[in-house]
Amino acid sequence: MDKPPTGKETVRLERTGDVGLILVDHPPVNALSQAVRKGLIAALARVMQDATLRAAVIACDGRTFIAGADIRGSTTPRPVAQPR
Repeated sequence: MDKPPTGKETVRLERTGDVGLILVDHPPVNALSQAVRKGLIAALARVMQDATLRAAVIACDGRTFIAGADIRGSTTPRPVAQPR
């Protein structure tokens, strides 16, 4: 949001006025991997901490929105954050 991405990021946060745009880029179908889940949590936390943002939109690069779980890197499901 404050600086351009330095490399290929799975989830990035951009800003247009007072709207945060959370973009998922995990080809080929934007599967919900552990990295995507962690990236979404981090981006949402940044949005919540920024009092100047009035809304957030989650979108995906490519041809699909989140196509489902990415089971390639999974063995046992585990939470990425503790429930509140």
